[in-house]
Amino acid sequence: MSEVNWPYNLKIIKAVGIILASMVALASLLSWIFNWGFGPPIGLMAFSAIYILGGFRVVDGDKDRGGIVIFGYIADHVVDSGIVFVPPIIGRLERVTRQVIQKELPGKNTWHGQDAEGRETPIPQELMDQYDAPIRITCEDSDPPTEKNPEKPHLRLDPLLEGNYPFTHVPGEPGEDPLRKRVAVRVSPIMRFRVVNVIRFLKTFRNQQEAIEQVGDMVISETTAAIQIGTYARALANMEGLGQLVSDKLIERLYQGTGFKGVELSDRSIPNTILFSDQYPLKKRASIMSVAVVNFWGILVLPVQIKSFGPSKKLNIAVQSIAEGRAAGRVGVEEAAGIRAKTAAVMEGLNDGLKGFPAEDKMTILAIEAAKRGMETGPMIVAGPDGFSQILAMGKAAAAAMETDLKKKPKEKEEEPGKETK
Repeated sequence: MSEVNWPYNLKIIKAVGIILASMVALASLLSWIFNWGFGPPIGLMAFSAIYILGGFRVVDGDKDRGGIVIFGYIADHVVDSGIVFVPPIIGRLERVTRQVIQKELPGKNTWHGQDAEGRETPIPQELMDQYDAPIRITCEDSDPPTEKNPEKPHLRLDPLLEGNYPFTHVPGEPGEDPLRKRVAVRVSPIMRFRVVNVIRFLKTFRNQQEAIEQVGDMVISETTAAIQIGTYARALANMEGLGQLVSDKLIERLYQGTGFKGVELSDRSIPNTILFSDQYPLKKRASIMSVAVVNFWGILVLPVQIKSFGPSKKLNIAVQSIAEGRAAGRVGVEEAAGIRAKTAAVMEGLNDGLKGFPAEDKMTILAIEAAKRGMETGPMIVAGPDGFSQILAMGKAAAAAMETDLKKKPKEKEEEPGKETK
């Protein structure tokens, strides 16, 4: 049940009542001088009653809090809940949600048009007012260094490593993987913050919608800066760490907008010269600066979430085709290795079994077996009366090659009968 905030309301009603009473008195005096009758005074009295009754507003304390703006000035009074009087025409009540303000960027109505070949299409002119342009970020074909290079001391490490954020290194060289090429991808960060100080919030942002737009633009800017310095593979593997990095960079950017020369804590003061030194990494620095951000902007920044973003249609097809091709290649290699091992074992067994045969007969039998093995792999057409003799010749050549390979293998030394090994 809403409660009436009488101390504040009576103060406002008293001020408004004095103004309206003065107007009624002036109208009565003019009516007496110019003999207008009782019409103007009665009309002003009726207007005053309607004006006062029409100025009451209700704030649902479970959902919102309110701030009063009169002639553009933010009154130092927070309406936590209940009924409050706001002078009509000259004042307004700005409601601010108690919940976490969360928004997916750039918006729910994001344009996702593509043509038949998977290329992105621009928003049609007649739909410009209905859709938001997507956030496109171009990823590099290489990642920032993960280790310091004495030969190139000017190169800084990956910001995720510098700030001790969750980091997964994805090994690979540029060009060998579609995810390690210069590609443009769509990103949808989700910004989140909570209004802590209503008065400071209204004095800096004026209203909730303006705060969403300003903070959203900064989130998009910092997300682009964090992702575009590396590959698409790095972005996919480190979405959690990138979200934390963007959040802390947002806090740092808001702090720089305060103009403060340092942060005043309960037990000490930290000037900017020390705060922005190597003594305070970004993650530690942001936790300290968040106090100043709350005191100036009135908001508490919560971690940014980066939604899983997929590649374009053409890049997705390329990635799948490469994976399928590699899998098929492995299967083919394994099948070929199995057939080769089986054939070699069969021919080796035949060669051992034909040790007592004459060389000419041995070659003929091996040739027939080789030709038979060749015909098993697929259909073979024998053309002309010399066809079989040609196949036999091919088999003899194959058998000779196999026998040569077998002879190259080291043979175990056979013991002569009647001799003992010392």
